[in-house]
Amino acid sequence: MYWWNIKELKATLASGTLSEHARFLYLLIYSVVGALVSEFPLIAENPNIWDRASSATVILATISGTTLAYRMNGGKNGHHFLERYLAIGWVFLLRFAAFVIPIMVVAYIFASTIGLVGEFSTEFDAVLIFVFMVFYYFGLCKHIQGVAAIERGAVPN
Repeated sequence: MYWWNIKELKATLASGTLSEHARFLYLLIYSVVGALVSEFPLIAENPNIWDRASSATVILATISGTTLAYRMNGGKNGHHFLERYLAIGWVFLLRFAAFVIPIMVVAYIFASTIGLVGEFSTEFDAVLIFVFMVFYYFGLCKHIQGVAAIERGAVPN
């Protein structure tokens, strides 16, 4: 894995010899930094415990979900992880959002009528984020595992 030497990285990429494990590490680092940056404004403001719990959920789900997806793809022995993660992740995210957004609207309407949500984040917000992160990464991993199974000639689940 290269940290600074872009010339050698470019040569490795051009020769097609960047390992699946290195691809996974680059994606994991990129994703974790993205999650940290997206959660940083909550740290900079005056967050409550539920804001922190939600931020921790996003960061931990990114790490564990990406790692699980890599393993479902075959780990070091897998192929085309980066391509599968990005392509399947994008299409699944669109489908997931189309399903989840209406559920979230209904959930928040219901939660507000019984006093579970307010002006600041509550445990309801944190639990909802946790549930949706788990379902997103579960679905992503299932689809990546299915492609890896087809590649191996197995019948996917």
